[in-house]
Amino acid sequence: MVVSITVLFLQQTFSQNLPPVYLNHLYLVLDTQTYRAIKSSSFLCGEFSDFEERTSISNNGKSWTGVYFYGKQTYIEFFSDGAFPQFKTSETGIGFGVEETGAVQIYYNRLKEKFGEQADHGLVTKKINDKNVPWFYDAGVTYNDDKQTFYDWLMEYEKDYLKIFYPDLKPEEDGITRKQNLSRNFKRERLFENIREATIALNETERERFIKELEAFDYQITKKKGEIIAIGPSIKFLIIEDNSANGITNLKIELTRKMHRQHIFRFGAKSVLKIRGKTAVWTF
Repeated sequence: MVVSITVLFLQQTFSQNLPPVYLNHLYLVLDTQTYRAIKSSSFLCGEFSDFEERTSISNNGKSWTGVYFYGKQTYIEFFSDGAFPQFKTSETGIGFGVEETGAVQIYYNRLKEKFGEQADHGLVTKKINDKNVPWFYDAGVTYNDDKQTFYDWLMEYEKDYLKIFYPDLKPEEDGITRKQNLSRNFKRERLFENIREATIALNETERERFIKELEAFDYQITKKKGEIIAIGPSIKFLIIEDNSANGITNLKIELTRKMHRQHIFRFGAKSVLKIRGKTAVWTF
């Protein structure tokens, strides 16, 4: 299967007055067996992507440790089920990103129009050398729903964050774009370039919320054969109407080069990565 990037761009007719809202990254909370299998895979860590397991400490001392796979402008993070109290079993989420200064405020205002006081925004910090450093501005919707297992938010990197994190920062690496933030991690010689499509199974309540947020982000929403298709800048979401499943179930990833034969890798009980041509399909 080949992801047609041209088609994605041709289908977009976004407002010229709104900053584009891109996919920044995805996260999944996996069972311990699958997490360990992914973490210890020589293919994933040595050929598929630049890889690291790292710990982040954010606002009010909240911390998390995960494994990270980096593309050119998007990345994936995995967490182990039960490792951190803030994550629920099988929880998944999407971090959207903007690349224009002040864009988060614009979209916070749009979210507030749709969701009222449920919309919120703020500044997230990161502990670097024992100092809390401004990391990114965020905006999202808080539902206070104990049954919620799918989350998303919008983020805008703080303009001085990279300078503090990388004292030897080069001028071309400085900025708030996704590419600049991943420039030290992306490896062209590895396979993972960018996430281009995600399939998400959501119950009725979370499905309606997510679509409403995507509309605020100026995504194109269409319904077709039992699924909802949302098109954004360089990304496509297939939202499955399934009340028995929840969260991210499938990713399509554009590769840096073509693979001339199919490769299949299995992690844990049900996660499978299939690579063929210039596309990887990863199911969970």
